[in-house]
Amino acid sequence: MKDILFRWLDRIENVLAVLACLLLLFATFSIGAQVISRYFFNYPLMWVDEINAYILVYLPFLAGAWLARSSDHITVDIIDSTLSPRMRAYNDILVALIGIGVSIVLVWYGTLVTIDHFVRDIRSMSVLAFPKLYVVCIIPIGSFVLLLEFTRKLYLAFLHRTEASTDDESALPETKAMFAKEG
Repeated sequence: MKDILFRWLDRIENVLAVLACLLLLFATFSIGAQVISRYFFNYPLMWVDEINAYILVYLPFLAGAWLARSSDHITVDIIDSTLSPRMRAYNDILVALIGIGVSIVLVWYGTLVTIDHFVRDIRSMSVLAFPKLYVVCIIPIGSFVLLLEFTRKLYLAFLHRTEASTDDESALPETKAMFAKEG
């Protein structure tokens, strides 16, 4: 059961990361088209700046859980590499707990803001008059997937904590022998 849930979470994170990549690609080409249109044809594309600002809101929430899965954006390698396996496991638990707390806050307040924008039909004050509901709705969605990922990381950190504690105990006699030789 756990493996099925983990596979589904991986699939969801992968789909969101691919969507983030596609949005980034679209942003790159639309900005290029904006530059060409403005300077060569003297015809600016009015929607490009606004849409790309919205894309910048979407990117971290789409790719955040995918990055958290590989710990590519939340670890400091120099600190993590100096920790013992047991301390690294405790550090992973702490990071997961903080991530869960932040994700819960983002899901809660993101949902409140999204509902508020829906009820009041808040729109951007621009050429597009774009409903801001579609801009802010990614915050609770992406944060919820991030919450699931940090929950998985917490579960795995607890598993590794028990493994790390047995590793530390088995390494203890070797460490004592090493210090005995130096003394």
